[in-house]
This record gives sequence, C-alpha cells and structure tokens, in this order.
Amino acid sequence: MTRWLYALAWLYPIVIFAVFPKWIVDDGYIYFRYADNLARHGALTWNIGEQPVEGYTGVAWVVLLAAGIRVGISPISAAHALGIASYALGLVMFFLILKDMGIRPEIRSICLLFYSSL
Repeated sequence: MTRWLYALAWLYPIVIFAVFPKWIVDDGYIYFRYADNLARHGALTWNIGEQPVEGYTGVAWVVLLAAGIRVGISPISAAHALGIASYALGLVMFFLILKDMGIRPEIRSICLLFYSSL
C-alpha cells in the first residue's frame, strides 16, 4: 500500500503539470522584463538608461531567468522548468526530512501525497 501511495504522490503532480493550463500570471512578465534587461544589457533595471527601480521581490529568480535568456531559453519556458524543478526538489526534500525524523513509511507516504496535491 505504501508503494502505491508513493507512486501516486509522484504521478499526481506529473499529470497535473501535463494537463494544467500553461498561462502565466501577469506579475511574471515583470520578472521577464528585468531578466531580459539583465541578460541583454547587464542592467537590473526596468528601463535601460534610467535610474534603477526595484520592482521584483526576489533577485535570485530574476538572475536564474536571465541565465536562461543568455543561453537562448525563453523566459516563459525557463520559468516553467524552474518552477517544476523547484516543486520536485521540494517533494524530495520533504521526503528526506520525514525519513530523517523517523516517520513511519505509511504516514510518510500520506504526507507526501498531501504535499503533492497542493
């Protein structure tokens, strides 16, 4: 039973990511503009040539998107890939934390299933 729950905890998000709409929240485009200016002009600013204005909450996300742009990946594709990778890493980290805490496999698999369904 535990193996089935583990499998479901991994398969559920894969199915959701495959069928879920691929729309982007409008705030994402703010990050994309900053990342594009950083990648193409080396300036972490909204408008090139103007005083820097910080309109983002996390510089790491802008830098990662800019790195994707620099290697030829669209910011939308980079954001999707980084988001899915972050989600999967969170699932793995949650599993390792639960295992390290000595949580029984049955309870651990149920917790992972709850995490993956959020």
